[in-house]
Amino acid sequence: MVEDEKNSVIGFWQVLLVVMMCVFGWCAYTWLVFDIRTAQALQSSLPAWFFAVPVVIGMLGWLVLGLGTVVIPSSRQYVRFRCALMLWVFSCVVGFGVVVYGLIAEPGMYRIGGIPIAGGLALHALILIMLVFKRPPGTEALFSHIHSTLLFVAAFSISAGVQQGFVYRFPGFVLGLASFLFLVTGIIEILNARPGFTRLSRVWKGRSFGSEPSSV
Repeated sequence: MVEDEKNSVIGFWQVLLVVMMCVFGWCAYTWLVFDIRTAQALQSSLPAWFFAVPVVIGMLGWLVLGLGTVVIPSSRQYVRFRCALMLWVFSCVVGFGVVVYGLIAEPGMYRIGGIPIAGGLALHALILIMLVFKRPPGTEALFSHIHSTLLFVAAFSISAGVQQGFVYRFPGFVLGLASFLFLVTGIIEILNARPGFTRLSRVWKGRSFGSEPSSV
C-alpha cells in the first residue's frame, strides 16, 4: 500500500513536469518569434536571433526536466534536476547580459523597465545556485524562508520591469519558472509539513527526502 502511494506521488510530479514542459514549449515558441520580430523592427545593435537565446536555453532545461522522466532511470532522476538547474541559471545569466548591454548601448529602447528586469534575472540565478549550497545544521528552515523571500522579490522585480514597458518577452520565462517554484515548494510544504526549498534542494543533490532530520 505504501509503495502504491509512493508511485502515485511520483506519477503526479512526472505528469506535472510534462504538462509544464508543454506549456512553456508553446510560450517559448511565441516569445521567441515575438522577440526576434521586435529586435528586427527596432533595429537592435545585437543580432535579432540573440534575443531568442535565453528562451531557447530555458526551454532546454524544461525538456531535460520533462522528457528526463522517461529517458533517465528512476535511480538517477536527480541528474536531470541538476542539468535543468544549470541550464536555467545559464538562461538567467544570458538574459541578464542582454539586458545590461541594452541599458548601456540602447538605453532609450529599454527604458526604466530594464533595471528591475536585470535585477530580477540576477537574483533568480543566485536563488537557483543557492539550492546547492551547504547549510549549517539546524538552519534549514531559515534558509528556506530566505529562498522564498528572495524568490518573491525576483518575481516582483521582473513583473515591475514588464509593467514599465520592457519591450522583450524573454524575462517571462524566468517569471514563469519563479511561479512554478512557488507552486512546487508550496505543495511540498503542505504535503510534508517541511520547508519546501529545503526538501527541493535535496533533489538537486540527489539525496533522499527520508534522510531529512525530523527537527526541521
